[in-house]
Amino acid sequence: MSRRKILANFILLSLFTVIIGGCGKAGDTEANINIFTKDSGNRSTMLDEPSVDYELPGVYPSIAVDLLGYEVGRDKEAVLSASRLPAFYEIKDAATGKVVYQGSVKKKDIESKDGLSSGVIDFSGLNTVGTYYIETEILGRSKVFKVRENLYEDLYKASFIKLHDLRCENCHMSSVALESDASKTINAGGGWHTSDKGEKDVVEGCLAVMDICTIYEFYPKLFTDDYGIEESGNRVPDILDEAAYEIEWLLLMQNKETGGVYASVSYAAGAQAQSGDNLAVRSETTRSTAYFCACMAKASFTFKRFDADLSSKAMQASVLAWKCLEANKNIVDSGQMFRAATELYRLTGQETYKSVVTDFLKVNSSKPYDSRPVLDGAITYLSTARSTDVGYCTALMDNLMKREESKVALANGSSFEIESVDADISEIIRTAYEYAIVDYINSSIEYVNGEEDCFHYVGGRNATGTNYFDSINTPNSLVNIIAVGARLASSADK
Repeated sequence: MSRRKILANFILLSLFTVIIGGCGKAGDTEANINIFTKDSGNRSTMLDEPSVDYELPGVYPSIAVDLLGYEVGRDKEAVLSASRLPAFYEIKDAATGKVVYQGSVKKKDIESKDGLSSGVIDFSGLNTVGTYYIETEILGRSKVFKVRENLYEDLYKASFIKLHDLRCENCHMSSVALESDASKTINAGGGWHTSDKGEKDVVEGCLAVMDICTIYEFYPKLFTDDYGIEESGNRVPDILDEAAYEIEWLLLMQNKETGGVYASVSYAAGAQAQSGDNLAVRSETTRSTAYFCACMAKASFTFKRFDADLSSKAMQASVLAWKCLEANKNIVDSGQMFRAATELYRLTGQETYKSVVTDFLKVNSSKPYDSRPVLDGAITYLSTARSTDVGYCTALMDNLMKREESKVALANGSSFEIESVDADISEIIRTAYEYAIVDYINSSIEYVNGEEDCFHYVGGRNATGTNYFDSINTPNSLVNIIAVGARLASSADK
């Protein structure tokens, strides 16, 4: 029996059900009228999924399936969206056309903003490895999908390789001029590329490193030292080796005189990416300094047991960055100061940082989380072993739970079963990561369901029938995929 059937009396933490699917022949199918530029469907995906395409060109498909595939033993759903829904469905073997599974379409009491009805096909009982498609009256065929084993393990390992391949090992090794003073240069070698043009952004790198440290802190057993990279076998989990590689570059981006942190290594507007002469180290900003400060403190805490030298360098850099923030606190976002202070307080226990945290919580502990810095800082405060205020912890936990309940309510009230139809793919992936973190603090099977639903959406169960995993190539999103994929691959109810 599926988890949803077991949890039928609970609020489902589905993040979204999207309105896609394939269409059959023009004479006997119905398709949504919304027009879009159709992807050719003739490319190989990350996991080498088939590129067979049954949809009518130029229209949204009406049967939504996850093109990445479905894991044996887990929930499996397709989503329907049309002006008329069929009553029954059949699932057929893609090679033989033989019916292997069938059942009734469940209509949802939700109407999309386009006036379309929504339905769900639950085929969780289909656990035979194979390649299939769904066929119904009215709507015709879906795209081809797989039921397979080791889906999430393959996904997170492939994403890890993509992250590793972002390393800047044979480029940007020469000194790069400062944007503010071309007569001065710094060594810009190392780190991850954060754009297709080979640029490297400090904030993006900090976000990825912080997410690595947090997920490792909460779920250390998920990550091993055998991913096959240069550092494998050094008794340090390979995901931390990747973080260390980025940390060394981030340390280069701090101005040791001011404590401020340069924003990026990037090209001037309109410059040709092929020309290294157009690269510049962008000026220091309070934003990049605040992210850096929090990141280095978190990294120092995480690496204490693995690399004492790197941990020490990161702590010194964080303290120096804090002094810069303090000198400019009138123009630094209070949420950024709060997050940096929570990390430094957990790391050092010093009253200087605790007082900043306390002052922020006096005013904000009962407010909704309206930014990632505040959410990250709250999670750190809730998980620290240092002395904390029970009242603030209670308020922060209450707000965290209200945040998740709000996500559920918004998802359940949408035909897409997603918090926002306008959400960027990176936001959806980040939501899955957030559920993994919250599940550690307040465990619930609903969070696991939510993580998986996020991945179904990104994998193709969305309005255009696109597997977005193929195109994700930024460090923070890849880190989030690795984290959630590892969680799903190892979950006990698999």
